[in-house]
Amino acid sequence: MYHLIIVKVSPKRNPDEELEEARYIEEISEKVRIEMAEDEETSGAHHKLLQGLLGLPWSEIGSTTSSAAAEAPLVEEILIPTASELHKAGVKFMVADHITTIRFELKTHSFYLP
Repeated sequence: MYHLIIVKVSPKRNPDEELEEARYIEEISEKVRIEMAEDEETSGAHHKLLQGLLGLPWSEIGSTTSSAAAEAPLVEEILIPTASELHKAGVKFMVADHITTIRFELKTHSFYLP
């Protein structure tokens, strides 16, 4: 399962793509600022949420996610428990109808898989 999940070769960094993403984030931020300034009826909660989002250090967030994608994760970071380990921990496996209905019910400790 490990080999199915983990990419064997790290993706190459594309500085042009990162610049384009940064410009896109700036463009969206500016549009949101303009809309907020024009819309006097924005509720207080929505206004605070948008202000909080605009205040995030997007340049750092973008570069962090880009560089994180370029580095292969450590084995310790992706330890996925086996079905046997989950069963020993008390997880019950149940049948799900479709891949879109995969879920885990906390109350019953049931993991629904197709």
